Amino acid sequence: HQVIRKNDFSFFIVLQKPEQGGELCLFDELWNEKNEGFYEIGDTNNYSEQIELKSNINLQINPPAGSIVVFSGGDIWHKISKIGGQKSRITLGGFISSGIEKNRIFMWA
Repeated sequence: HQVIRKNDFSFFIVLQKPEQGGELCLFDELWNEKNEGFYEIGDTNNYSEQIELKSNINLQINPPAGSIVVFSGGDIWHKISKIGGQKSRITLGGFISSGIEKNRIFMWA
């Protein structure tokens, strides 16, 4: 109730890259009202698969360890690609948003 969710940004810091995969994939599909309840109830209608079949990956980001990535995760449909190998992908992530009150910024993880 303190932030403007429309202005959310997601961020993550890469602490350890996997041997294979783990790229941030940004689709050319925007989050909208029809998917609003998706995150609360889970993907019971395989909506994420439908998005991936009908949409193109617009951008893949594969940053090195120590990098921070900031993107409009609340607006853009996205995923992390499948990870392979023995080495895990380790990231620290969270959100940044402007506050309802003027001149306030909130960050949470």
